[in-house]
Amino acid sequence: MSSDSELSNDVPNDSVLENALRQRVVTAEREGELHSATVKTIRTAVETKFDLVENFFKTDPKWNQRSKDIINNTIVGL
Repeated sequence: MSSDSELSNDVPNDSVLENALRQRVVTAEREGELHSATVKTIRTAVETKFDLVENFFKTDPKWNQRSKDIINNTIVGL
């Protein structure tokens, strides 16, 4: 039997995703990479971490703007 998806369908709960996005921003800042970090690179890193489908944050109606806001607000707060 083959599965419907090669990637996990188990999306973590909202707070886990929010914290992962914030932590990735903090990690980029700590590693001196914040100047080159973008919303896309932060999203991609978290998608990879949780084995989510490519462009999950961009294509999910709930997470598209929400993830941008979380990332940008975290950068402003540093």
